[in-house]
Amino acid sequence: MVEEKHLVKRKKRHVDIGLVIVTLILLALGVIMVLSASAPSAFRLEGDSYYYFKRQAAFAVIGVILMFIISRVNYKIYSSKLIANSLLIVALGLLVLVLVPGVGLTINDATRWIKIAGVQFQPSEIMKIALIIFMASNISRDPKRLQSFWNGLVPYLLLVGLIGGLLLLEPHMSATVIIVVIAGAILLVGRSKDETYFTFYSYCWNCRFYTFKSRGL
Repeated sequence: MVEEKHLVKRKKRHVDIGLVIVTLILLALGVIMVLSASAPSAFRLEGDSYYYFKRQAAFAVIGVILMFIISRVNYKIYSSKLIANSLLIVALGLLVLVLVPGVGLTINDATRWIKIAGVQFQPSEIMKIALIIFMASNISRDPKRLQSFWNGLVPYLLLVGLIGGLLLLEPHMSATVIIVVIAGAILLVGRSKDETYFTFYSYCWNCRFYTFKSRGL
C-alpha cells in the first residue's frame, strides 16, 4: 500500500525532461537570433546594442516561470467546456477589436497589435493558445464525432476559415499558416479519417491560393 502511494506520487511529479530541454534550447536560440538581428538597429535607435535582447530575455524568463506554474495546474481545469469556449470567444473578440480604427496599432502597414491597460500584444498569439485548448477540449470529449465529415470536420473548417480571414485582414500571413498547421496537427492526433484530414488541408491550400491570387502574389 505504501509502495503504491509512492508510485502515484512519483507519477504526479513526472516531468518530461527531454521536452523541457528541447523547449529551453529553442527558446535560447530564439533569443540569440534576436540579438544577432537587432544589435545594429538597437544601437542606432536606442544607443544600446543589447536593448531588444534584454527585453526579449526578460520576457523569456517570465515565459519559463509561467510555463512551470501552468504545468502544475490540472489540465482538466482549463480544458473544461466553459473555459475552452470562453477563451475562444475572447480571442475572436480581440481579433475583431484589433481591426477597429483607432484601436489596433499599425506598424509597417500591418495592424497586428493592440494595447490594453498599458500592455501591447498581438491577439493572434492569444488565438493560438485558445484554438489549441478549444479543439483539444472538444475532440477529447467526443472523439468519434471527428469521423464524420459534416458534424466533425466542417465546424473546424468554418472556424479556421473565420480566424484565417480575420488574420489576413491585418494582414498576418505567418500567423494564418501557424493556425492552419495547429488545427491540422490536432486533427491528425485526434485520429480523424485520412480523407477528412486531407480534405481539411485541401481546403486550406485552396484558401491560400485564392489569397495569394487576390493580392497579386
